[in-house]
Amino acid sequence: MCVYKRATQDFFIINSIKQTIMKKNIFKTLAVTVLSAVSLTAWAVEPYAGLVNTTTEITFDGKAWYLIEDNSTAANAGTVTLLSQECVGKSVYNSSGSFVTYDNNPTVKEVVDTWYSSNITENSKTAVADNKAFILESINGINADVLKCNPVGGTYSNLWWLCSKGTSDTRAKCVDGDVGYLDDRPASWEQSVRPAIKVDLSKIEFNTETNTFGPAAATSVATPTLSPADAAKSNIWYDLNGRHYQGKPTMQGVYINNHQKYVVK
Repeated sequence: MCVYKRATQDFFIINSIKQTIMKKNIFKTLAVTVLSAVSLTAWAVEPYAGLVNTTTEITFDGKAWYLIEDNSTAANAGTVTLLSQECVGKSVYNSSGSFVTYDNNPTVKEVVDTWYSSNITENSKTAVADNKAFILESINGINADVLKCNPVGGTYSNLWWLCSKGTSDTRAKCVDGDVGYLDDRPASWEQSVRPAIKVDLSKIEFNTETNTFGPAAATSVATPTLSPADAAKSNIWYDLNGRHYQGKPTMQGVYINNHQKYVVK
C-alpha cells in the first residue's frame, strides 16, 4: 500500500509538471504569434501611406512633388511615383504635328530629359528608377486637385501634356491645369510640360517630420573596442591544468582563452 501510494503521488507530480510545461509552451506559442502579427501589421503600413494622392507637398532633391502612386502595379513594384508640383517647361507635343509614342518623341521628351539632366542632382539620380523622368500617360484615379498647377506658358498656357494619343493621329491628350480635367489638343500646340519620376524604395528613406524622401543613409558597423581591464583579461590564457599565461602560449597543447578552446600546434 505504501509503495502504491508513493507511485500514485509520483504519477500526479509528473503529470502536474507536464501540464505546467505544456501551458508554458502554449503561452509561448501564443506570445510569438501575437508579436509576429503586431510586427507584420507595423510594417504593412508605410509612414507615407496617408499622403498618397493628396496635395501634401513631398520633398525630393529639394523640390516640391506630389506622391501619386505607391507600389500599385507589379511593373512599378518597389517604387513610389512623384509628380512635379509645377510644370517645368513648355513645348509642342511633337514638331511633326502628329502623335508619336513618348520614347520616339524628339520634342517634348527632349524638354523632360534636359530638365532632368540639369536639375536633379547626381546624388539623387542614384535613387531614381531607370535614371530618367517622364510625363504621365494617364490620370486615372489621380485627385483632380493634384492635377491642378500653374503652367509656365505656351499657346494654351493652362494645359500640360500627357503622352497618350488623342481623338486622331494629330492630337495628344493633356490636362487642364485650372480644373484638373482631361483634355485633348493638336500635337502642334505649344503647352506646358510636367515631369514625373519613379523612386526606388530600396535606395531612399522617408522623413515623417519634413515629408521628405532622400537617399538612404549608408550604414556602418563600429569596430568594438575593449577597455584596458577587458583587454588585459582577454590576453590571459589557461592550460588544462589551470595554469595561466600572460599572452598566447607558444608551446604545443590545448588552452582556454575567453571561454573558448584553442589548440597550439
